[in-house]
Amino acid sequence: MRDVVVYKLAFTDAAHLQDAFGMLLDHGDVMSSMVEPDEVAARFTASAKVGYELLERIYATGGLRWCSRHPIKTAS
Repeated sequence: MRDVVVYKLAFTDAAHLQDAFGMLLDHGDVMSSMVEPDEVAARFTASAKVGYELLERIYATGGLRWCSRHPIKTAS
């Protein structure tokens, strides 16, 4: 089994959401992602290591207002 985390990220504005979602789409190890434009938010699933690294990159670009993380277990 490997650790997978579901992240929900909320942003201060649509421009930061768009930048972050671009990073998610470009990353080859993100398992799934979706944008919620009405909430100015995005969700993605990734391994704990990949997700943490992406979260640090997104945080460094600014505009991240809130983040939740929900670990899940998957069969290997």
